[in-house]
Amino acid sequence: MKSIKTLLATVAVVACAASAMAIQTQTIWVSDGGGGISVVPVTSTSGVVSYAGSDAFWSVVVSTGTSYPPAIGPGSITAPVMDLSVTATSVGGASSSLHPLSITFGADGFGPTAGVFLGLLSGHVVSGTANSLTFNTYHDTSPIATPPGTLLTTSGALAGPTYSSSVLSGPMNLASAYALEEVFVIQGGLNSASYSLDGSLITQVPDGGTTAMLLGAALSVLGLIRRKLA
Repeated sequence: MKSIKTLLATVAVVACAASAMAIQTQTIWVSDGGGGISVVPVTSTSGVVSYAGSDAFWSVVVSTGTSYPPAIGPGSITAPVMDLSVTATSVGGASSSLHPLSITFGADGFGPTAGVFLGLLSGHVVSGTANSLTFNTYHDTSPIATPPGTLLTTSGALAGPTYSSSVLSGPMNLASAYALEEVFVIQGGLNSASYSLDGSLITQVPDGGTTAMLLGAALSVLGLIRRKLA
C-alpha cells in the first residue's frame, strides 16, 4: 500500500510539473517615450491578449496579439504562428516626433524549432498624413524578460500611406523553450494620422517542400490580413 501511495504521489508531482511547463504566456507592452501611455505589460495565458489606452500624443491605441498555440489555429509548439493587429491615432503637434509609439507582442513556451521565420506586414493610413514605421520580429529567452531579444526579421523604415513587407529570416535552430516577439514602432509628426496595421510571424519547418509551402502560407496569411484591414 505504501508503494502504491508513493507511486501515485510521484505521478501527481510529474503531472503538475508537466502542466506548469505547458503554460504559455502572452504579453503586450506599449510605450511612447514617456508621453503618458501605460507601460505596464498586459498578460494572458489564453493565446489572445489585448491592450487599449491613450494619452496626449496618441488619442487611440488598441492592439491585440494572438499566439498559435495556445490559441487554436495554424501553429504548433515547434512551428508557432503569431499575429499582432494595431489601430492607432497620432494627435500630431510640435512634440509628437519625440513620442513614437512602440507596441511589442511576445509569447513564450515554444520549441524546439529548426527552420525559418517569415515576417509579414500589411496596413495603411485610414486618415491624415502618414509617418514612417517599422515592423521587426525577434526570438528571445523563455519566459520573456525584457523585450526585444535577437532580431529575426526587419521591414526597415516604411513611409506609407500603405505599408507592406514580407521578410524571411535565415535558418534558425532554437532549443526549447524560446519566445517570439513582434514589434511595431510608429513615428509621430506635426500632422495627425490614424493607422490600421497587422503583422504576422510564421514559422516554417523544412519538410521537403519548404519553398512552395512557405509561399503558399505567406499568400494565405497575407490574403486574410488584407481582408481584415479592408
